[in-house]
Amino acid sequence: MILFFVSYTIFSFFVLFVLSVFSVLSVLSVFSVLPVLSVLSRIALSCRCKLCPIGFYNPFPEPRNRDCYSCLTARRFGENDCEGCDPGRFKVDISHLFDDGTKGAECHQCPSGWFSAKQNVVVCEECPSGFYTNDIPSPNDGIIYFDRCSSCGRGKHGTKTKAINETESCAKCPSGQYSEMEGIASVGDCIGCPSGRWSSGIGIKQESKCRLNFRSNISNV
Repeated sequence: MILFFVSYTIFSFFVLFVLSVFSVLSVLSVFSVLPVLSVLSRIALSCRCKLCPIGFYNPFPEPRNRDCYSCLTARRFGENDCEGCDPGRFKVDISHLFDDGTKGAECHQCPSGWFSAKQNVVVCEECPSGFYTNDIPSPNDGIIYFDRCSSCGRGKHGTKTKAINETESCAKCPSGQYSEMEGIASVGDCIGCPSGRWSSGIGIKQESKCRLNFRSNISNV
């Protein structure tokens, strides 16, 4: 009987020891897997960015999230370079400078108030009314690209085309009107407050800022 008790006790301690070892190994394995999971998660996040297909490219660094642009010389997926002038620039023919008749071209940045959203354009487009020269640097490299125009904010309307800055391009919607949209072309695109409501302020961005017109209500009694 004593021998049985001793054997049982030894066996119990052995089982507890094995279980303890397995617990420690499990914890260690989790910590060893964590760096791997971290790497895998970063890879998964990077996969959200899709590669440009063959025949297209994107010269702009993330996180601009621009569309891919057509490129006849892009023969691989994910191209970031293309022969010719990138969007935001225009092409100038300089073939007359070569005595042998060789064709050549230079790329120049679009002037203020103008932009180009395509590659290899020979003429930039003017920023329409409600927009002005892009003044927002790329978050990645800090460069300002003229591949688009910045828009007048909500509560404002455009005043002219080819504007070089917001002050020159944008004016606030007048009293009694508002605009919930960006880049509207003229004051005629501002929306009047609903019947029975008014706003004495200018540059109103939403209809909810139009308050009850108490004078109107009293006169109608």
